[in-house]
Amino acid sequence: MLNSWERAALKDALDDPDAVAWLRNDPRKPWSFTVPYQVGSEYKPMYPDLLVFRRQGGGLVCDILEPHSPDFADTVAKAKGLAAFARDHGDEFGRIRLIAKFGSTYKAIALDDIETRDKVLGVATKEHLDQLFAAA
Repeated sequence: MLNSWERAALKDALDDPDAVAWLRNDPRKPWSFTVPYQVGSEYKPMYPDLLVFRRQGGGLVCDILEPHSPDFADTVAKAKGLAAFARDHGDEFGRIRLIAKFGSTYKAIALDDIETRDKVLGVATKEHLDQLFAAA
C-alpha cells in the first residue's frame, strides 16, 4: 500500500511517457534493493521506496525515488547515504531523487546531479538540508 507521498511521487514519475514499469521496494525482504547510510560509526540499510523503470537511449534505466519526511531524525543521514550511493553507482541508474513535502508542495533533490549531490554530501544539519530542498 502506498502512502500519499509515494502516490504523488509515483504519479509524477509515471507522467513521463518513457516510464514502463515500477516497483514498490518493500523493506527487509530478501529481494529488497538496499542503500547503506551511516549513523556514527554504524552502517544501516535504507530501502528507497520506489524504483521506476523507463526507456532511455534504446534501453531501460532504473530511477530511484525516496519520498522521506525532512522531520525524521534519520533524514540527514539517509540523504547523505543516498548521495554517496549516487556518487559511487549513479552511472548505473537514471534519476536518483530524495523527495519531501513542504506545505502542499513536493520538492525533489536530484542526487544524480553532481553539484547537487556534492552539496548533500556536505550537509550537517536538517536546516541545511531544508535549504537545499528550498532551492530545488
